[in-house]
Amino acid sequence: MSPTHDNIKMFGSCLQSLGGIEYRGKLFVHVLAHMCSDSTFDILIGMKDKELLSTLQRYEGEFNWSAINNSAVDSVFYAKEGCPELHKSAVVFMNDDIEAVDPYWLDEMIRELWQPGVGIVGAKLLYPDMRIQHAGVVIGMGGIAGHGHKRLADSNSGYFCRHHLVQQMSAVTGACMAVKVEVFLGVGGFEEKLPKAFNDVDFCLRVREAGYKVVYTPWARLVHHESFSRGVDAGDDPVFQAAIKYMEEKWHCRTYQDPFFNPNLDITSEIFRGK
Repeated sequence: MSPTHDNIKMFGSCLQSLGGIEYRGKLFVHVLAHMCSDSTFDILIGMKDKELLSTLQRYEGEFNWSAINNSAVDSVFYAKEGCPELHKSAVVFMNDDIEAVDPYWLDEMIRELWQPGVGIVGAKLLYPDMRIQHAGVVIGMGGIAGHGHKRLADSNSGYFCRHHLVQQMSAVTGACMAVKVEVFLGVGGFEEKLPKAFNDVDFCLRVREAGYKVVYTPWARLVHHESFSRGVDAGDDPVFQAAIKYMEEKWHCRTYQDPFFNPNLDITSEIFRGK
């Protein structure tokens, strides 16, 4: 599932990269056109007619990443609740500024997702220069949550080669996230009080609270043109500040003891250095 807004060039690259997937299962591409112009929507209709995407949905109103993706899941899966096939279904949330660099990335994510007890799987995301953008999320890093190994060259071993290993994490980014549909519905989807920031982190923590594992796999590698579509969240943005307050009140992130982070390391650093 991918939301997009008048970003045809970037979304076209994303969609083209999906065409190179080597995946043995059934693939269903659902696109949400958020406040798109008529000309953009016409182009998307053309892509659907060419069977480059499976379904197309308009979404109006101000940007709320959580509400948009919840709407997509409702649209595709609501009528199937109670269906015996639902427990075999997974949804992959993907930003429109993602490009796949490995044809087997989806296979790798789904392989991990169907391991016993796993609810969410996140991918390794790289900047266009092949430095790391995401290799798992550490709660409390930088304040609320941060990406370990961020901006490290992918070829670098980093801290004990962690970013090269499949592992449990407290959270992964929603920019490319695979989730079992039953798990998503069971925890109530993304928190719509978090329209821009930390909605993926909150979701992962609720899934872990429900007893499921959150896993990061380095074998699913994709390029993320981070914030190309929507821009960067500003620190003084009241919506961003409200998200910080929500996360601190709900999860106490600044004092959270992340079970997957060495307490002897500096939580303020993304490079796993000693205190």
